[in-house]
Amino acid sequence: MIWLSFTAGLLYRPGTRCSLPRVRWNELHATDNFASVLTEMRSAMCSALVDGKCDLYLEVGWPSLLPHSASYDSGALAYLALQLVDAIAEGHEGRLLLLLPTNHCCLKAQELLAHRPGRLETGLSDLTLPTRLQVAELAQRGGPAEGERVQGVLIAGISLDSPEYRDDPSLRHARAWLRSASAVSVCLNARVPMLPFERDKFCTAFVLQPLTIVRELLPFSGVGGRAHFCERLWVSPADQRRNSSIGVTRTEVLGRALLRRAYPGAWRVLIDAGSTGEFTELETLLRRPSANELVEIVEPQIKARLSALGPALKALAGLDEAKSGGRSSLREAATEAAAEVAAEVTAKVECQPLSRPLSVAGAAGVTEAGDSKVVSLSWRQIEAEDAVEALSLYQALALLRQRAYGKEVSFARDMRAIHVLQPYTSEEARSARARSLASGRLNGDVRGGCLLVPDGLGESVASLEQLTLQRNDVPENRAECAAHLLERATAEAISRRQAYLVVLPLPPNLEIEGLTWLLAANFTPAKEIPLPAAVARALTPNAMGKLLE
Repeated sequence: MIWLSFTAGLLYRPGTRCSLPRVRWNELHATDNFASVLTEMRSAMCSALVDGKCDLYLEVGWPSLLPHSASYDSGALAYLALQLVDAIAEGHEGRLLLLLPTNHCCLKAQELLAHRPGRLETGLSDLTLPTRLQVAELAQRGGPAEGERVQGVLIAGISLDSPEYRDDPSLRHARAWLRSASAVSVCLNARVPMLPFERDKFCTAFVLQPLTIVRELLPFSGVGGRAHFCERLWVSPADQRRNSSIGVTRTEVLGRALLRRAYPGAWRVLIDAGSTGEFTELETLLRRPSANELVEIVEPQIKARLSALGPALKALAGLDEAKSGGRSSLREAATEAAAEVAAEVTAKVECQPLSRPLSVAGAAGVTEAGDSKVVSLSWRQIEAEDAVEALSLYQALALLRQRAYGKEVSFARDMRAIHVLQPYTSEEARSARARSLASGRLNGDVRGGCLLVPDGLGESVASLEQLTLQRNDVPENRAECAAHLLERATAEAISRRQAYLVVLPLPPNLEIEGLTWLLAANFTPAKEIPLPAAVARALTPNAMGKLLE
C-alpha cells in the first residue's frame, strides 16, 4: 500500500467497547496510530477556532475515509466526524448538525452515540453532545428552513464538485447549511463548490494527503533512427487514478510523497523515493503548493535516485538480454539510452569559466565568493556585441527564474535591472549541463541569482526581485550562496545611491528558508523602516527591507 490504510474497522457490538481503527504508517516525525493523528487534528482545529477562523477545511487522504475508495469504511468516517464535532461542542453550547454522505454512515454515527452513553474510548468530553447533535444524510435532510440557524455544521465525506451535481439540490443545500452556521462551519474531506468570496473565508486547518509519484515514458525516434525516450513526472493524490497522456507506452510508480499541514504550522512536503516507509522532509512552505510546484520539489530527489540506480538497472538489463536474446522491457531500454546520453554529454560539454572581468563603463563586474564568482550584469553588458559569456549567464539565470517562479515569473524589468548571479565552477557547470541534457530538461546552470532594480519602488528605493537558487543543493551551500547574492545586491544598491532596499515576495519554496537568509543579512520587516508613505502602503505585510548607509 502506498497510503495510510486501516487494518481493522470499528467494532459495533452492543455492550462492548468501541475499538479505535488501527493504522499502518511510518513517517518522519509523525505518529503511527490513529489516536495520535486524531489528537493532532483536534488540536489544529481548536487552534484555528481560537484565532477566529470559523470556516475550516480538514483533509485526510486515507482510503478508509473516502467514499469513492474501494477501502471506504463508513464507520471510520462516522467515528472521526464525531470526534471533531465533540471538539466543536467544547466551546459552543448551541445546536450542532453533522451531515454525512449516506444513510448507512448516519446509522454508524448514531450507533456510536447510543452505545457510548457518556464517552467513546478516546473520550467525548461533552456529555450533552448526543442531545444537542443532529446526525443526518444531506440528501434526506435537505436545506435549512427559513430562519433556521445552528451553532455549528460539519459536512463530512461529501463531494459535490463533479459535473453531475451542478444542478443537484444537494449542492444548494450544503452551501445553505454552511452559511446558516452562526459560529463554526467545517468541511471534512468534503468538496463543496462555492463563490469566491465564500471560498476565501475558509482556512485549511489540517491536511494529511498521501501522494504518488509517477513517471511516463514516451519513445521517439532520434537522428539516424536511434530510439530515445522523453519522460514526465506527475505527483497526484494516491486515491486518484490519472489517465495516461496520448502516446505513452509505459507508466511506473517511482515513489511516494506526503503533504502535511496542521494549523498554525507551515505546509510540509515529504518524500519516500524508495517506497520504504521512511519519509524525508524536502520543503516547508507558507502556502499550499500547486501540482507543478510539487513536481519541482520532488524531481531532484527522484532524478538523483534514478541516477544512482542507473548502473544497477543497466547490469540487470544486460543479464535479462543475455537470457532472452533482446531487450526485455521499455524501462531497460530507457535506462540504457539515458546512461549513454549522460556519458556522451559529460564527455563533450565544456563550460569555460569567466576568462576576464565583465566590466563596462558604469556597470559592476565580478567579485570573488569562495570557489566561484558573484557576477553583476547590466543590460548594456548583456547586449554588447562581444558579450557571449554575459548573454549565456543571463539566459541561464532566466531559465532558473522561470523554473522557480512558474507563471509568476516576469521579464518586464530585465532591461532596468542589475542581474546579480553566482555561476557554477567549470566542473560544476559541466556536470549540471550533463544532467540537464540527459533528462531533456534545462535547469538554468547557475547556483542562484536575483534582480536589483534601482528606484524600482520609488525614488532612492531599490527593489530586490526574483531571488532564486538551485533546489538540488544542501542547505548550507544554498545559505552561503544567498548570503553572497544579498551582499552583492546591497553593495550595488549603495553604489547607485539608493537609500532603501526592499525585497519583493519570494517563491513558495523560499518563503521560510529565505526569511532566515534575509534576517542573517540584516534585513528587517519593511514596516519598521521609515519608507516613503506611498511605498509602504503598496507593500505586502510580510515584506522585508533595510535602510542603506
